Amino acid sequence: MKEDFFNNYEEYIPEVKPKKPLWKKLLIVFTVIIFILLFAFAVEFVSRINTYISDIQEGGLDFANQQSKLSSQLAKDIGREGNKSIPELRKEIETLSDPTFGIKDAKVVVVQFGDFQCPFTRQMYPIVKKIQSEFEDRVLFIWRDFPLYDIHPDAINAAMAGECAREQGKFWEMHDMMFINQEDLSRSALIKYARDVGLNVNRFKRCLDTEKYRNEVMDDFQTAVKHGAEGTPTFFINGEKISGAIPYEIFRDIINSKLINR
Repeated sequence: MKEDFFNNYEEYIPEVKPKKPLWKKLLIVFTVIIFILLFAFAVEFVSRINTYISDIQEGGLDFANQQSKLSSQLAKDIGREGNKSIPELRKEIETLSDPTFGIKDAKVVVVQFGDFQCPFTRQMYPIVKKIQSEFEDRVLFIWRDFPLYDIHPDAINAAMAGECAREQGKFWEMHDMMFINQEDLSRSALIKYARDVGLNVNRFKRCLDTEKYRNEVMDDFQTAVKHGAEGTPTFFINGEKISGAIPYEIFRDIINSKLINR
């Protein structure tokens, strides 16, 4: 027996499987987690695609529809104050601390809640400019920010850029520059526009990079939603809400009627 053991000792030694190193176990766990996250992302992606397809089949998918959905959801979170009287509403939205154009004691006040990256606000840009030119001695125009950041990723930065330009007395110049070049509202482009309109670029960059006016922009945003804005642009003319792109003739006639009835 002893002789057999010594001659065949390898058969009597139990097989010991080597243990996997800790890093391999962690790698397996990490791989499983990544797989689960990718699977969840794929499910969400497919769900959104199906939603978009459904929207298209039901009548089309457009920015106006997206804006309305976004604002409706935000209104639920923020809460609207739709029961305010016109004088109360005007007191809250006609803020002279925001960029203004025209005379301060005008009989008619036009407040525009706009988004520099919104194609519909861009569509209204030349019409508003024409109206401002025609009525600048009788109407006060106020710009307030309503950046729909969920569908316009550069809108908040552009809004803050406008505020930074206002700080140097060049809001309307920057306003025009951003609408004329709406296809590029990146940080580098905003700095170029600031230089083009004659701003102190270093001061502008500090203002933009520190997000100095983010709270101001978001206060405008929340005011718009609270008072029933459901997309951009939204106008309040002496407290009367008018949404969307308005033809020049209709815009002009509304203002004239307000001037006559005062």
